[in-house]
Amino acid sequence: MKKTAKSKPSASKATSVKKAAAKKTAAKKTAAKKTAAKKTAVKKTAVKKTAVKKTAAKKTAAKKTAVKKTAAKKASKAPAKKIATNASAGGSFPTSLVEIMADHWKFVDAWFAENDSENYRPELPEKREDTSAALADWEREYGEAFEDSLRAHFGGGFAHPSRSFMEYTLLELPLARDRWRGLNELVEEGAFKKAKPRALDKKDDQIRFVWWSRGFIPVAEDGGGNLICADMDPGPGGTLGQIIKWEKTEGPLGPLSADLGEYLVDYRNDLEDGTLAFDESGFLERRKQRAKGTTTEEALFAAVEAGDAATVSRLLAADKKLLDVRNQYDEPLIIPAMQKKHTDVVRAYLDAGVDANTCGPGGRILGYAISAAAAGSVALLLERGAIPLVEKYGAPESIIADMLNGATFSDHAPEADYLSMLESLLRAGADPNVPWYGETPLMKAAQFGSMTLVKRLLEAGAKVDAVDEKGKDAAAHARSRRRKEVAAFLGGLAGR
Repeated sequence: MKKTAKSKPSASKATSVKKAAAKKTAAKKTAAKKTAAKKTAVKKTAVKKTAVKKTAAKKTAAKKTAVKKTAAKKASKAPAKKIATNASAGGSFPTSLVEIMADHWKFVDAWFAENDSENYRPELPEKREDTSAALADWEREYGEAFEDSLRAHFGGGFAHPSRSFMEYTLLELPLARDRWRGLNELVEEGAFKKAKPRALDKKDDQIRFVWWSRGFIPVAEDGGGNLICADMDPGPGGTLGQIIKWEKTEGPLGPLSADLGEYLVDYRNDLEDGTLAFDESGFLERRKQRAKGTTTEEALFAAVEAGDAATVSRLLAADKKLLDVRNQYDEPLIIPAMQKKHTDVVRAYLDAGVDANTCGPGGRILGYAISAAAAGSVALLLERGAIPLVEKYGAPESIIADMLNGATFSDHAPEADYLSMLESLLRAGADPNVPWYGETPLMKAAQFGSMTLVKRLLEAGAKVDAVDEKGKDAAAHARSRRRKEVAAFLGGLAGR
């Protein structure tokens, strides 16, 4: 399916002018709105703490060009009917925008139907509900008409809990209005009187420096009560209807996009080109897109992904420069090989000359192998001279406790894998009593609740009576996590 999208904002004035021209043909917006949108696009690079925004800003020039061409082609076929402006509350919302948004949601719905195997959300109704009357009532209460794409969203009946933006579930109009009223009441009661936005810079004038504004119109909500809103009362440098986040502990942050229509277009494009995809745990995650390499580099990427050690060995032997090839996360390809648990591919890289203490952006590759619970790679790296130690803030910390921190058994990382990694680390000389942020490996194993790991650490010389900064020993850590069997066992050993 072709993308029916407008191009993303660019820092250069020439590109902005091209985008504005394409947008004019596609949406027929007023001159005032186009000027404001351009202003927002130029200022977007100033926004902080917005992962979605950062990804958008880093899109390649090739993708921008492709999106612009697609948008221009769509524009030439756009309905000739003029889009209604926000002249008065309760007026007709722009039907051409409704048609465009319907097309985008059709794609998004189909994408989730195909890719989300664990979708437990309610079914979409066969026909969109006409909520234009409820929208007009809300606009009268607010005092003015909403921004065009926001009106099309609510008035066109697209707001339904079966849909989402990432982890944010769309709010149906009555619930969105209820959230808005509730937060407005808290403002009137003085609940936010001393609250100051934590994610905004006072120098950035796109969003008003307030904790909550009556102009924040809720669109979607996550499980923690955080919201995606359309900002109907932006700062001097903002755009009417710009999309922002509002978090219960941070206040407003963003903007994420110039308006809801653009946000939906970006969302669709990211699903279509693979920037957004489900991870192995079933969560939708944002991924960087890798630039296409040479034919040989592409063959190497494919071989690493498939676990084809023979091809990897052949390619590396033929061209040692391939050892320097990195993925979109600036990681040497031995790292994704470990994360996929392709131990033979890891061996091929080590045989080709990669040092076992090579670093990725997050530290030595041994840490990556441990994080992936890639027991085979951990053993191999240690055999090839990897240092069994991690450093935090310049001080040595226990790599064993680091391995066990926050660990949970699963099909992906069963207890046997952790035991195997522990054996490899002990064999390489890792000290079972060096703490990690003040907690020893035995304390971590006790929290983990693994009797097998606890007993193996004790055999290796772990001290059962060691305490942390709060005076808690391993038995106390087990009790705090309700690991009753482990707590009783360690408690019986204490003091001996």
